[in-house]
Amino acid sequence: MSPGRVFRILGKKIKPEWKAAFFACFSVGLLIHMPILLSDIPNHDGLASMYFDQNMVTSGRWFLTVACGISSYYTIPWVIGLLGLFYLSLAATALCELLEVRRTWAAALCGALLASFPALASTFAYVYTLDGYMMALLLAVLAVLFVKKYRRGFVPGAFCLAFSMGIYQSYLPFTMILSVFAVWMLFLKNVPGEGAERAWFMEKMRSALRYVYMGVLGAAFYYGILQILLKLQGKQLGDYQGIGEMASGAAAERGIPVIIMEPLRGGRLVNLLPKEAKKLFETDPLARTPAELAFRWLYDQPEVTCVLSGMNSMEMIAENVITAEKGTAGHFSKEDAALVEKVKEEIEKTVKVNCTGCGYCMPCPFGVDIPVTFRCYNEMYSETKSGARKEYLQCTAFRKNQSSASQCRQCGKCEQHCPQQIEIRKELKRAVKELETLPYRAARKGIQLFRLW
Repeated sequence: MSPGRVFRILGKKIKPEWKAAFFACFSVGLLIHMPILLSDIPNHDGLASMYFDQNMVTSGRWFLTVACGISSYYTIPWVIGLLGLFYLSLAATALCELLEVRRTWAAALCGALLASFPALASTFAYVYTLDGYMMALLLAVLAVLFVKKYRRGFVPGAFCLAFSMGIYQSYLPFTMILSVFAVWMLFLKNVPGEGAERAWFMEKMRSALRYVYMGVLGAAFYYGILQILLKLQGKQLGDYQGIGEMASGAAAERGIPVIIMEPLRGGRLVNLLPKEAKKLFETDPLARTPAELAFRWLYDQPEVTCVLSGMNSMEMIAENVITAEKGTAGHFSKEDAALVEKVKEEIEKTVKVNCTGCGYCMPCPFGVDIPVTFRCYNEMYSETKSGARKEYLQCTAFRKNQSSASQCRQCGKCEQHCPQQIEIRKELKRAVKELETLPYRAARKGIQLFRLW
């Protein structure tokens, strides 16, 4: 079969109302949003995103980097805009099919309204991420359409919802509203005669439940993939729009299992405790180890489903098994809680900057490695000063492009993106005083002079 024949066959299968919705949305979108597509008019976020890899997994948007990567990570308005309009026009087509718009003029009107709707038009102001958001909108519509069209469509619909939320969680309400419309339309169809109401109602309810299955399964897929990617990248959720609550009791309230990874922070809560914190354990009448008390505290949390721990010896395995057998919610005494709180206070005294290392502040326009600087700065007080300074020298000076904190020019771009709202510029100045001593500056100059790296 020739390619021309294939295209002719496909063309016949495309309904007229689909074509009307697609071309109306695309053409009206071009007319309305042409100023954005032909010129770069950045907003407050756009100024810092001329190049941005969109890795925002700490905000729960784990698929955004893939969605935006199709057009490249550079802000190229006309490329991003055309691709975004293409996704939006496909969404208009799917929306007309979902809402059963059969008249050509009505489909064209729906497409035009979608492209010009104020809430959606405002998204074009964020042109650097526009194509990703329009893909999320398309996936949100497809999630509901799959459920409506196919008996087991809630499975592919769940995947569409998960990836839509992985781009931007704000499209979940859009999916919910469309699902409500779809259920409403379902109950308006084929109203039964007398005597058949019960059977009709039960059939409609079974069909309506598929939308619930799609939502629950989609949320589970989204959360599961998010946790895997956070673990692989060594990051944790920030506090943007309350996203961090997904790792707390809010998850348990929604029936989502809470699995604890790195319960001892890679052994730091055992091997690298501050001296004052270690002394507190000597006052424990039961002579429990820091690891045992940490695990018992976790097992005392009713929302915790499972605790994952790395073990290197039979002694560790035996201790963890015994602790797990004894650990149940509500077993922690007031004395135990008071001891944990005192240890926490001692640890917090050694944390100079509450940086999680998420990297959301990067890249720095002047090459400063902000997460590394703060990590070494904190290690000066939680571990040893000499070890922290040595690590800082290795990580910032022994590089082709040096990344010392003293390279900061106080532009403030990093602070706009920090989910912890750290005063980064002020803290970098303090870190420079502690980390960039005379030996460090001499070593750095020597590396530059002799081009040792």
